[in-house]
Amino acid sequence: PSPRTVALLSQALRQLRTKNFAWKLRVGSGARVKRFVRPPVSCIQSLAGTWNLALNRAMPFDTRVLSEGAMQFSLAKSLLPARPRSAAFKGPLVFVVLIHTPDDLEMIDIVMNSPISPLAGEHFVVIPDTRIYQNKSLTAALDKISQSWGSTISVVSSEHAIAGTWGGFSLVYKELVGYLYALALVPNLSHTVLISGTSAPTSSLTALRKFLRPGVSYFYSEKIRSGSVEEPRVALQIWECAGKQFGFSWNRNLLKPSVAKFTKRMWKGGQWKILAGTHLDRMFRGDLASKLDEYVQILHHTFIMDEHLLPTFLTHHIPPEERVNGTFMGVLWEDGRPLPVTQRSLFSQLYFYSLFFFARKISSPDDMEAVLELTSQADLLRSMPAWSDCSFVPGGDRPIAKAHCREDTPLELRRN
Repeated sequence: PSPRTVALLSQALRQLRTKNFAWKLRVGSGARVKRFVRPPVSCIQSLAGTWNLALNRAMPFDTRVLSEGAMQFSLAKSLLPARPRSAAFKGPLVFVVLIHTPDDLEMIDIVMNSPISPLAGEHFVVIPDTRIYQNKSLTAALDKISQSWGSTISVVSSEHAIAGTWGGFSLVYKELVGYLYALALVPNLSHTVLISGTSAPTSSLTALRKFLRPGVSYFYSEKIRSGSVEEPRVALQIWECAGKQFGFSWNRNLLKPSVAKFTKRMWKGGQWKILAGTHLDRMFRGDLASKLDEYVQILHHTFIMDEHLLPTFLTHHIPPEERVNGTFMGVLWEDGRPLPVTQRSLFSQLYFYSLFFFARKISSPDDMEAVLELTSQADLLRSMPAWSDCSFVPGGDRPIAKAHCREDTPLELRRN
């Protein structure tokens, strides 16, 4: 770098060491100000060489400096078992669960073990946040509650745990580590289903299995077009350390694929995905492994990649006949925020939630049990012919149930 660049970076690091700071970032015609706390010294050292807040303009990024979670992801790769034959991916489903709070832990325990849960006794990978392991009382609670879990439930160890932050790449690493654990738990798994601790099934396991097809992944994706509201978000660069975010910067080069290291058109999706075992095998042990590592290396500082990276990656590398564009997670939104799900709200919106296989943002363990009691009613509604008439498509994410809603689609396929 030039002497001026070195001087500016040094100035930025001195500011980080001495005080809190704020930076203004222009997105479109508006301006946003975010205030950050002072990072620990260890974080400052890891950021040296890539920090460009002081420049307020795009700079080349040192992709060797990875964001939080890279080491845990690398270590977790050692869990991969021997590669089975591609045709052998006909095993059970594995539900991969992101856990952030003690309530999440209690609610997912109900989903995994309650007699009224349609998923009781199934295969699960539970991913506790690092902050649960860092709190002695929470670790004790995890140890106590997990003692009753059988061999079909695997818990990501403290060695591989990651502190996630909203919009940070750490959430991508948590998801990828969860898939590695899933393959270690069931090497010939049919599909993984990524959910959170606040998610409740709204269908029987039989209905879900009947819907899924071997070798097909299900995830929502939409091309990010020039001038869209999503476009500026993928040009944000973010740094994480110790479970906190310490800065945004603006990399306009990501909006110009011809001059950026990342040359693919970005796709927006959702965090919640159902991925085929055959695709996971290709991503971690097959022909797509090096390509996935390349995406991670280039985009590991990019904002909200938990909703963008894998939808973009799979859209570019998986044939159209092996993916279905839709979401299986039902969430109602109001003023840009997800509405909590209670027994009353689920019952009043039963038709909406019957279009999906899970409802998210359950409010409490008591509400979780109440929602599970309604699952059979949603399943009954799903079996009715009117459910598949494609006349009702709610706003927001595209329901997976309507993914095949076309005039030339046979009724049997729509229902399944």
